[in-house]
Amino acid sequence: MECAFRKSAQGGRGRFPQESIFNDEIRGTCDIEIWRELDTNETAFLKARYAGLAPDRMQELIRKLSRLGVGEMQAYYIMRYGFCEGHTIWRADPIAVAFVFGLCSLEELEQAFPKRLYGALTEHFTPENMGRGRER
Repeated sequence: MECAFRKSAQGGRGRFPQESIFNDEIRGTCDIEIWRELDTNETAFLKARYAGLAPDRMQELIRKLSRLGVGEMQAYYIMRYGFCEGHTIWRADPIAVAFVFGLCSLEELEQAFPKRLYGALTEHFTPENMGRGRER
C-alpha cells in the first residue's frame, strides 16, 4: 500500500511558546495537522462494515481515523516518553497514527477492533470498551 499523506502547520500560540509539562527543554508554538485520504476500497469497506452508523458518525469515524491534530511537541513526547494516546485535540490517537502512516491497514485495524473501531476512536481507553474486559 502506498501511503500518501498531507500536512499543514500554523502558529497558534503567538509570541509565547508552550512549555513542556515535564520541565525539560521542549517548547512548542505550532499546531500540526496530518491526514491522508481514504481510497475507494477503504471507504467501501467502512461503509459495508459499519452500515448501521448514522451518516454523521460515519464521517466522524473517517475523520478520526484519517486525521491527526497535534502540537509540535507531540513528536518529542513520543520519542522521549513513549506516549501518544488520547481523544483530545492535542494528542495523537495511536490507531490514527498507525493508519495515517501506513503501519496498519484498515483490515488489520478492524481485526484488532472487530466492529468496535468507531468506539475505539471516540471513547476513552478502558479495558471494557476496548473489548478485553477486566482480567484478574
